[in-house]
Amino acid sequence: MSESVEALVPKLVKIQQELRAPKNQFNSFGKYNYRSCEDILEAVKPLCHAAGVVLTISDEVVQVGERVYVKATAVLLAESGEQLQAVAYAREAAERKGMDASQITGTASSYARKYALNGLFCIDDAKDADAQGNPPAHPQRQQQPQSHPRAPQQPPQQSPPPEPPPYKQQSSANDGLRKAFHATGTELYGKGWDAKRKELCVHYHVESSNDLTAEAIHHIIDGMKKKLATAAGNGG
Repeated sequence: MSESVEALVPKLVKIQQELRAPKNQFNSFGKYNYRSCEDILEAVKPLCHAAGVVLTISDEVVQVGERVYVKATAVLLAESGEQLQAVAYAREAAERKGMDASQITGTASSYARKYALNGLFCIDDAKDADAQGNPPAHPQRQQQPQSHPRAPQQPPQQSPPPEPPPYKQQSSANDGLRKAFHATGTELYGKGWDAKRKELCVHYHVESSNDLTAEAIHHIIDGMKKKLATAAGNGG
């Protein structure tokens, strides 16, 4: 690491420590709070100015196999010309209901830029300090009191396995419900349903849509039906 970069690192550390980007946006579909790329930029610009550094973000469209990605690069630039940077990628959906090609690219760009900034300034969207004041994205399982204290003469017991993520394994969804889930999703998102289903799996902390519980699927179907009804009303 050069001396100039070594001089830039303490400035980045100070910005990371002082940066506060509250989750001021609300997702009405998933019922959770989040921060956008614009929220991060609004919070970090005064800190960059105070530290005497410049922040730039650039986009580049790249193709990997048959997939098209937007590559975002966030660069922290010192007056001496030395820089530190972070890169993030977001895949463009093949199509998305209600969006034209430019809007799909813009959505992927915003997503990639946000996570490039997250990487540069060490912002964790899963667990961060400003998330403490926001309602959780999923109901949290309350800790159950021990009903049978361990007797002194009993041998040591192994620690219980970790609790499953919220919504997982609470109840199973029958085949009819899953068919309705996929039919409604395909009707709303078309070819983009596969990508949307993956987003839902990330949101509900499951590896596959087959792991979604009946409660979660009912909630998702209700939301999609409302969007379909709204789209039908606007079309009429």
